[in-house]
Amino acid sequence: MTDLVPHETFQQALSDFAKELVRLRISRGGPSLREISRLTGEHGRNLAASTLSEIFNGVRLPELDSLMSLVRALLAFDTHGTGHVGRNDPRLEEWRTHWKRLKVLQTESGGVSEPSPAEQEPIAGIDEFSAPSPAVLLNMLESQLGKALSEDEHRLLNALAFPTASPPVGQVDLSRIAETAVACFPESSAGHITSVLRSLIARNFLLTGRDSNYAISDAALRALARRRMP
Repeated sequence: MTDLVPHETFQQALSDFAKELVRLRISRGGPSLREISRLTGEHGRNLAASTLSEIFNGVRLPELDSLMSLVRALLAFDTHGTGHVGRNDPRLEEWRTHWKRLKVLQTESGGVSEPSPAEQEPIAGIDEFSAPSPAVLLNMLESQLGKALSEDEHRLLNALAFPTASPPVGQVDLSRIAETAVACFPESSAGHITSVLRSLIARNFLLTGRDSNYAISDAALRALARRRMP
């Protein structure tokens, strides 16, 4: 990976960084944006195809957890299929280091970063500029909500349902959710953690109760059990 040049502007450095990501994409067989988007969901953070296009074209610097999900997804892809790349893969370190240098340049130059909240892949088939019929929306929501847990959803839900220091629980309060989420995602932004929680609530894996308590649903336990199956 190319090192930053002294006195290089943020936009120049961002453009060079985007080219490095394109080279990585090509080296992994040139997967489509749709394929990459699907794989990012399995590696932490689901990035929309439109967001991926902007990252590859150097339009904006992604947040660190978005970049890590993207690089992990690309490293997991090859012409023989896809695997899984863990958070602690040593190949991620150079990308993490380069991002931090870019972030310093961006801060000094007042450049624009990735917008918040995090960009989730929109529900396939729904035109964001027009309202679908109730029947169409119902079918698409059922398809979306029936998707397997993403890595981050699984990580947080499993930690809430099966804490290491105590027996499995059926209900958790908001303070425990916050403590568990920070422990699960020490390098993630508040926006990303919030998006994971909203997804779990939207999919009825966490059910809102009284006094800021949340119940872990039977559907959540079934989803966790499916992840443990070979």
